[in-house]
Amino acid sequence: MSTEFAHRRRAPGLFPAAAFTVVEMLVVIAIITILLLVTVPSFNAMMYSSEQSLSENQVRSAARAARDVALRSPAGRDSALVFIYEPTTQRTVLTTYVKVGTLRDADPAAPNDPNRFEQRDVFVPARDAAPITLPRGWMVRGLVAPGFIDTIGNRDAWYAGGRYQAQNSNWVFPETGFFDPSVADAGQNRHTYIVRFEAGTGLVRSGSSDAVLLYMPSPDSTWRNSVATGQTRDVVLKRADDAEAYVQRVLGLGPSLTGGNVTELNTLKRRLLGRESTDMVLARPVSALAVYDESRLAAAFNSSVNRVSGSVYRPPTYIDASIGIAAASPQLLDGVEQASINRWIQGDTDLNSSISTAQGADRPEARIFTIDRYTGSLRAVEVQP
Repeated sequence: MSTEFAHRRRAPGLFPAAAFTVVEMLVVIAIITILLLVTVPSFNAMMYSSEQSLSENQVRSAARAARDVALRSPAGRDSALVFIYEPTTQRTVLTTYVKVGTLRDADPAAPNDPNRFEQRDVFVPARDAAPITLPRGWMVRGLVAPGFIDTIGNRDAWYAGGRYQAQNSNWVFPETGFFDPSVADAGQNRHTYIVRFEAGTGLVRSGSSDAVLLYMPSPDSTWRNSVATGQTRDVVLKRADDAEAYVQRVLGLGPSLTGGNVTELNTLKRRLLGRESTDMVLARPVSALAVYDESRLAAAFNSSVNRVSGSVYRPPTYIDASIGIAAASPQLLDGVEQASINRWIQGDTDLNSSISTAQGADRPEARIFTIDRYTGSLRAVEVQP
């Protein structure tokens, strides 16, 4: 082989360059790994901060929208910001309701006595207000003062069931979707809270502790068909898409429908719109709210949110009754208890019954807001560890 030919074979460009060596590949992989370790936490923190700000702004917007409805409404037609949680979509929904009437509801202390009753305001979704949905995993709880949780059910059974301690303040969850839609009296398992605005003035009615009824129809009509029969069914069950028209039709039913029997008529109305009706949710006004990430709350209990309910609650049976922990009423996951949830929201994030600034100790996660009585605006409360 000539020297000229050998030089030609080794000339640049005639053959591809040599591949990376193993050492060079390891160096590249190490650099990529370091970059990921640095950037991924920063990216996650940025996403968390963004969703937190979005959630807080959406709650503020929802409060303004509900108050605006009250300002435009005639006297007696209060509005309310209503908090809903949908286990099927795993989202918190904020929507505006308006008062459309009152119902002569049963007295919980004497449910079978027709002469004992409670007058409850009835609210339905406002026609011109669009619901606001928070990002997945973001929740809102309302603060309830001591004495308003009815654990023994002799007043109105609001948030009864043993999850809450009536003698303490409680941060309650919108338990609107943890029930059996096919049962006629499943409304006793549906509870939430509201921010109520006075019609015409827009003032927050925080001093009113009276429970109200919210029309939130069950997706299952089986129980409804068993309540109304014959002529009653023809009148009652012809439900329009308009919730207000339907509720007002029920409230306006006259004694002629039941042959002049007023007691039977009132019983019918209670079964359709009363506190135990599956279509209804019992609610009371609150004056403070907490916005937080449910997954971080679950992590404080060394757990995670339930993959079916998207929360620290057991999934309802109507989603999938075959799930071993599914329940027909609101129940917290094993190892999660309400007293600790209250402390966590207040800043005791390591759940050691004290709030500390020591290194590695409490780092408040929930953002707490009070509601200005005159403007309805949310005011952040600094949670000091």
